[in-house]
Amino acid sequence: IMQNRTSVIIIIFILLAGTLFISNNAISLWDQDEAAYAGFGKRMIETGDYTTPDFTWSEVHRKPPLHFWLIATAYKIFGINEFAVRFFSSLSVFLDYLLIFFYGKRRFGSKKALIASIVLGTSFFIPMLGKIAVTDGVLLLFHTLAALSLIEVLHTKSFFQVIVFWVAIALGMLVKGPPILIFAGFMIILLFIFHPNRKNLFRLHPWFFGLLALIPLYLWGNAAWQRDNGEFIKWLIDWYILKRCLLYTSDAADEEDSVDLGG
Repeated sequence: IMQNRTSVIIIIFILLAGTLFISNNAISLWDQDEAAYAGFGKRMIETGDYTTPDFTWSEVHRKPPLHFWLIATAYKIFGINEFAVRFFSSLSVFLDYLLIFFYGKRRFGSKKALIASIVLGTSFFIPMLGKIAVTDGVLLLFHTLAALSLIEVLHTKSFFQVIVFWVAIALGMLVKGPPILIFAGFMIILLFIFHPNRKNLFRLHPWFFGLLALIPLYLWGNAAWQRDNGEFIKWLIDWYILKRCLLYTSDAADEEDSVDLGG
């Protein structure tokens, strides 16, 4: 019975993987974002500059470099094509399915964990993140890993899960900067308020491990600063962090005002 159950689980995950990887080379790149990210990876290989993303007409799409490093790596493995551009996005979403299963299995048993993975893998939005090479698929992987490892710290006090949590934070910041800090921060606050095992959160030692998690981002930022005397990093802080946040806040306020006027 156990062998049959294991075989069924393996077959299900093979099918879920197939939906993510099959035909990724049959559709041209979507819109500006995917084309820009593909271009960043290609330029990194051509120029040898892996610190500053650069591609024609794609300035506003620049971000921290991990997603572009992954695309460049896939180019070296599979060649420069659409499948390579999307490979790590597909892999990241597939790893999400596995994380949901293996972490969920500890808390709820293999049956419920498998159902959760199937629901996620047959939804509309999440698999789409694996079919398009935007940063969201890779970032979702690190968000998921941070969230699930955080739950494990609450229940088991596992030092290994503390390390997993901060590694996820460090890698998430290399993908898209602050969003993973905002996500993890709000989750920690809510758990500290409502969860009976809130004291276990002190095992995260953010005053120490939080600073260590910033080191990869700092090392990349310092290398990028040295390369162009800080031009890119200043632009990234000004446009990507400050102006975009203010723009979204302003748009949200305008929408609220229009709703009030309409009412």
